[in-house]
Amino acid sequence: MKLFKNITSLLLAGAIGGSSLGIIPLHASAASITGEQSYTQPLTNEWSSNPSGFVQPQSMMMKWNLTVSSDMLGISEKMNDLLQRTTFQSITREMTDQTFAFAKNRYNVMVFTADSKFHHYFQGVKFYAKLNYNGTNYDVYVFENGTFNTYNQEETKPWAWAYKGWIQSNNTGSNIQFYLPKLGA
Repeated sequence: MKLFKNITSLLLAGAIGGSSLGIIPLHASAASITGEQSYTQPLTNEWSSNPSGFVQPQSMMMKWNLTVSSDMLGISEKMNDLLQRTTFQSITREMTDQTFAFAKNRYNVMVFTADSKFHHYFQGVKFYAKLNYNGTNYDVYVFENGTFNTYNQEETKPWAWAYKGWIQSNNTGSNIQFYLPKLGA
């Protein structure tokens, strides 16, 4: 009876903690914020007149640009829809969480500023895109396993990186070691 109670408590804690896989630990983290940061939506309209005298907008500058290089999961359209309808408070954290959900909680996700020159090596890449959001370039990866080094000699911006997935619990220092848990029987 005590064993059953312990297993039930463990499964309940996993469900409450957000682990989609029950007893396999799921980790999420992001770089710390150093001061407040606000994001504005830069919109510019150019107006022109046509012969009828009606004035209409010609173009609107987008606040983002997504360039997908690899999409083995078929999530490009979902990413595009997310960017069209969302104003982010923390782009790396929110993109990481949403991308993880789009990948059906099955793969590791890493989002980081591309201009910061973080060292990384990912294997089994299922999705890769470059994102320019409000003038900052980001790399978005969905992958099976790999490493990411959070140390950077250059000064990084707040929320320069975020991840969601499975990491080795014995990580020390600035290296994050990702793995993909074995599922099934």
